[in-house]
Amino acid sequence: MNSLTLTKKYNIYLKYFLIFLFSILAIISELLLQNINFAFPITLSSISLFIIIGLANGKSSFFIILLINIIFFFTNDFNTLSTIEFLQVYFMWFLYQKNKKNILMNALLFILIISLPLMLINLYFTNSSLDINTVFFFLIIFLNKIFNALVADLFLQYISLRKIVPLPTKHEKKLTLSNLLTYTLIASVIIPVIVFVIIAVINTEKEVNLKVTEDLHLASDYVNDKIENWTIEEKSNLKLNNPIHVSKLLDILNVYVSTSDSTISFYLVDFNNKIISNLPNNDYSSLGLNWIKDGSIDEFSPGFYTWWSPIDTSYLIKNYSKDCNYVYVTSIDNSKILISIPSSQYTSTIISGYLESLKILIPLALILFLVISLLKNIILKSISKVIILSSGLPEKLKSKETIVFENSNILEIDSLIYNFQSMVDNLSNMILEAEITNKKLEESRKLLFKQANYDYLTELPNRQYFIEHAQNTINEFSNNNLYNGKNGIAILFLDLDKFKIVNDTLGHSAGDKLLQIIAKKMKEILNPYDSNSACVARLGGDEFVIQLIYNDKYEIEELSTKIIETIKQPINLDSSTITVGVSIGVGLYPEDGNDIESIFIKSDTSMYKAKASGGNEVYI
Repeated sequence: MNSLTLTKKYNIYLKYFLIFLFSILAIISELLLQNINFAFPITLSSISLFIIIGLANGKSSFFIILLINIIFFFTNDFNTLSTIEFLQVYFMWFLYQKNKKNILMNALLFILIISLPLMLINLYFTNSSLDINTVFFFLIIFLNKIFNALVADLFLQYISLRKIVPLPTKHEKKLTLSNLLTYTLIASVIIPVIVFVIIAVINTEKEVNLKVTEDLHLASDYVNDKIENWTIEEKSNLKLNNPIHVSKLLDILNVYVSTSDSTISFYLVDFNNKIISNLPNNDYSSLGLNWIKDGSIDEFSPGFYTWWSPIDTSYLIKNYSKDCNYVYVTSIDNSKILISIPSSQYTSTIISGYLESLKILIPLALILFLVISLLKNIILKSISKVIILSSGLPEKLKSKETIVFENSNILEIDSLIYNFQSMVDNLSNMILEAEITNKKLEESRKLLFKQANYDYLTELPNRQYFIEHAQNTINEFSNNNLYNGKNGIAILFLDLDKFKIVNDTLGHSAGDKLLQIIAKKMKEILNPYDSNSACVARLGGDEFVIQLIYNDKYEIEELSTKIIETIKQPINLDSSTITVGVSIGVGLYPEDGNDIESIFIKSDTSMYKAKASGGNEVYI
């Protein structure tokens, strides 16, 4: 056997060893990244798979990457992202067999025609919105794919394998300045972003966990303080899930939910971890749900968990800011209560963590500058000469100075000056697009505030906004100079008389129009009042509520009489003339209570007494 034959066998064995090595690297990298709690899915296994496609022949690489993907399916959740990863590898394999060997361009093509459409389809079928968080999520995924393709492409195209695995001459590719600058530009964008995300996650996780612990402890202490005053018999009945005492506990929780700044939920859980009552009522928290088995939990501190509700996750991995909840389990005399706050409550903290991590990009930019300077000395020396000679070019041309450019033997230099203006235009377009995006974000924020705090039909404040506003007014009444000389705060509970007849005879559309007319009339009645003294809101249905800061009770009676007289006037509605009335119940601060709940109860009771008197009455 001659030396040439031995060399060929050695090269074949060495090539298969490299294929085996990259196969192991693909599996290890996938398993390692699964155990790291990134907020966004990051994978590196496709780097090894792309290299295997380039090293092995068509049939061999097909079956090798198929075997590796089968292993991935047994060790990872089956969802849209894992499906897209599977499709991407075989998309690359197919194009590589068609002699389209630019992996980076193939990756971009896959993102545009397959990955992006599939992810948008997933959003549609999961009823998710394309908000800024989702766009950022998509961006990280796409940058990760481009980065992996970039590394694999650099390895296969430009790292010389002749000393390890001799390749046919057609596999050789000369290094071009255009490709080198392209890869440098892509790397300078992708690497800082990926590092930025990783650092942001690490920095914000501890801060968010501390705030979560504080908020959940506060809610737990509130409930424990309230139940501490219960009798032993009441606590025993609660343990036995007595409906009366469960209802009493839910009333306590409801007060906390209605007055808390946090979007908090409570769940009464039996010792089989099944939810038996919940407040407020959430679709995914139906009775009988086992919060441990049916959901997905991860304990980040003793007694504190991140909990993903049992929704359909077969498309994308769980959304970090929408599906995740922070949970604390507290025991009250052998009864368990689950306290939950959605992670979206802390979105501002997470975003501020991302902004804080921008500080890391400055030293990265300096490092990048040093790298580019090194490349300038090694590869772009001729470009530096062109830059030096072209500095002050207008003045040199005016003085008719002779300019002699040395031959660089690089084709791309001739196009460099032309590209300068294009770069400036692109930067200007990017800044303009950023300003437009920021404007749209601000408009979206205002729209979300209106949707959350105002009634869509009447454009009046809704129940949630009114309760918060009224409670703040009560809290500030004694200390705010605006209220000097005022006697107290009146809550007028209004319920329309004969509204159901309008709905039943003329239809709900007519009822909606009537509510809009009534709302407009009440706003007109309150126009003479200072906005700090009086406001009106719609509670729901045909119920309205007015807050009035009054001097004496005569002022309350005067306003109530004016409302009754205005509303009972005939109203032209489409082709019909209708007559409705209004019953008004009044609760007073501080006479009837020191909090909005107590005053609401008093005004509600008074309203029913007014309605019992025949309607069109006010009862104080």
